Amino acid sequence: MVSHTIIYALAAWAVLPHCAMGGQGASTFACLSLDSVPSPGFNVSFNSGEKSSCMNAFGHGAIMAVTQPGITCTCIGYVEAKGSGGCWFKMISSWSLSYLYASDNKAYHGETSSHWYASHTLDNGMTLHDESAGTMVCSKPELCNKRNSDGPTILWNSGTAGPIYVSLGLRS
Repeated sequence: MVSHTIIYALAAWAVLPHCAMGGQGASTFACLSLDSVPSPGFNVSFNSGEKSSCMNAFGHGAIMAVTQPGITCTCIGYVEAKGSGGCWFKMISSWSLSYLYASDNKAYHGETSSHWYASHTLDNGMTLHDESAGTMVCSKPELCNKRNSDGPTILWNSGTAGPIYVSLGLRS
């Protein structure tokens, strides 16, 4: 006899957006790092935007509550480049991420584009480009809270799914 708890857990897993999958991509998190947060906090809207035909998976949008200073992250899903054919050789697997929020009667936004690459035998990677000032990619959220990120490029072992954290810089 199958436990009802297991059935409910599987049903919940089936309908929730996923942040981890196998393959050549990465579980991707969108982050925002702030020194102070006005009371009672605010919501940030993330949009997984433009993507090229050389992407297998491109995550999803998300709304994240920010209620305290420091780094706050939310899962935006699994993002993966195609690792074969012309996509791999031309390095044209591109994907974008943006955010928008309002606080203290002022609107803030940020965005980045990125190139993704995959390999069956080497590291997989992602490189930021055209990013808002202060945008960084990190292997751990605490690195995105400092100006000590992994730089504009991050690599992870082939056959693993990251995770990676994209902390978006501010524009008002």
